[in-house]
Amino acid sequence: MRILYYNWARYDCNNGGGVTVYQRNLINFLAARGEADVVFLSAGDVYSPFSGVPFIRRAPGSGSCRSYELVNSPVAAPAALLHNDLHSYMDTDNPGILDMVAGFIRGQGGFDVLHFNNLEGLPLNILKLKEYFPRMKIVFSLHNYFLFCPQVQLFQHQAGKSCDDYAGGKICLSCRYKEITPALMLDKLRRYFAEGSAWPTVLRPWLTIQARRLTEKILSVGKQKNQARDFAEFRRLNIDYINKYADCVVAVSNRVAEIAAAMGIDPVRCRVGYIGSDAAEDKPIRRKVPDNKMFSLIFAGYAKTDKGFYFMCEALCRLDESLRRRIRIVLAARKMETLDARRCVERLRACFYRVETYDGYRRDELPDLLKDVQLGIVPVLWEDNLPQVAIEFAAHGVPVLASEMGGASELSDSPYFRFRGGDYNDFTAKLAYIVRHPQILNDYWLHHRPPRTMHEHWAELSAVYAGA
Repeated sequence: MRILYYNWARYDCNNGGGVTVYQRNLINFLAARGEADVVFLSAGDVYSPFSGVPFIRRAPGSGSCRSYELVNSPVAAPAALLHNDLHSYMDTDNPGILDMVAGFIRGQGGFDVLHFNNLEGLPLNILKLKEYFPRMKIVFSLHNYFLFCPQVQLFQHQAGKSCDDYAGGKICLSCRYKEITPALMLDKLRRYFAEGSAWPTVLRPWLTIQARRLTEKILSVGKQKNQARDFAEFRRLNIDYINKYADCVVAVSNRVAEIAAAMGIDPVRCRVGYIGSDAAEDKPIRRKVPDNKMFSLIFAGYAKTDKGFYFMCEALCRLDESLRRRIRIVLAARKMETLDARRCVERLRACFYRVETYDGYRRDELPDLLKDVQLGIVPVLWEDNLPQVAIEFAAHGVPVLASEMGGASELSDSPYFRFRGGDYNDFTAKLAYIVRHPQILNDYWLHHRPPRTMHEHWAELSAVYAGA
C-alpha cells in the first residue's frame, strides 16, 4: 500500500502540536513494520528568501520516510493566520497549487491513499485531486474544527466559552486570531534552511528585510477584508467539498463525530477512530487508594482560558476549607508567567496544603510528576478533540476528572469522573466526592476505555484505507 500523508507542519519538527506528534508516531511505527510505502507532504510553514514562486522540494533532514514540503504556499499555516485572508484559501478557481500537487503525485508513481490530517497550508480546491485520481482514496482526519472555524477551536475567546452559534459569521469578526508579523515570517524563512545550518545566522539582517517584505506581500493579498459572509461561506464550502470528495472522514472521538454531523458532514462517510499513542503500549499501573487524609491532583498543559486553567483555579478555591487543607496541587503548565496566572497560583497557595509549579513537562518527566498523584484534571472549556494529556494520565495509572466537552471524558464511562464544562457547582461536587471517598477512584478503571496502542490504531486505520 502506498500512502501520502499531509500535515501543514513537517512530521519530524517541533511545530504543529499534538497532530505532529501523532503523525511522527504513526510514520515511525509503519517504518519499523515495513507494511506500507509512506511519503509525507507539508505546506504553508516554509518560505524561500530567494524566490516567491511556489515549488515542492525534498525536505531537509532525515526521517523514517521520504518527506517533501511545498515552499511558498499562497495559504500560510497554521489556520489562525487565515484571519488575514480567507480568500486565498477559498479561491477554488485557481488551479495552480492543485496542478502542482497533482504533478508531484504523478512523479511519485501515484498513491493508493491520500490522508489529510488537515487542510491548513493548502487551498480548499486541493480536494479536487479526487477528480484527477479517482481510484486514490481520500481520507480526512478531524483532529480539530478547522472545517467550521478558521481558529480551529470553535471557541469564542472574547466571551470565554464554546462557540455554539457563530451568528452567520458575525461572531468570527471579533474573535482572536494570530497575526502575521515579520517575526513570524522570519521563522518561516529560517525553516527554509536545514536544521543546524549557519546560514540563518549569517543572513539574519537580509532575512529580516525579506521577512518584512513577505509579510507585506501576504497581507496585501488580503486587502479585501473578511466579512461575516466570508466566514459563513468558508464553513459552507468546506462541508460541501469534504462531502463531495472525501471517501472517509475519521473523527478522533465520539464527541467530534457528533459535532461534525451537526455541522453537516455526511454521517455515512464519518467514523470514529481514536488516535494511537505509544503512551498506551504499557498497561497502566493503577495507583493504590490513598490510605491517609492527603490527596494530590495535577493539571498539565497550558495555563489558558480555553484549557480551563482559570476556571479550575476559581472552582478549586470554592471548595470547603476542610478539603482545601488536605489537597496538594501540581501545576505542570506553560504560560504561567503571565500576571493573571501568577495571581491564580498565589491564591491557590494561600488556601491549599501545597502547590507545586513546573514550566510544562516532557513525557519522560511524567513518572516523577505523577508520583503520589491520585487524580488528573482536564477542565477544558472548548470541545477539545482528545487531549493528549488525558491519554498520558490514564496510561500512567492516574484517573482523570474531565469536562464533558471534547473527548477526554470518553476514556472512562464512570459518571463520577466527568462534569459539565464550565459548571463550577458540578466540578466542585464531583471533586469533593472523590476526595472524601477516594475508594471511588477504582470506579474509573472498572469503566475504563483504554487508549489505542499504535498496533490497534493501525489495524483500524488500514481497515479504513481498504474500505473507504
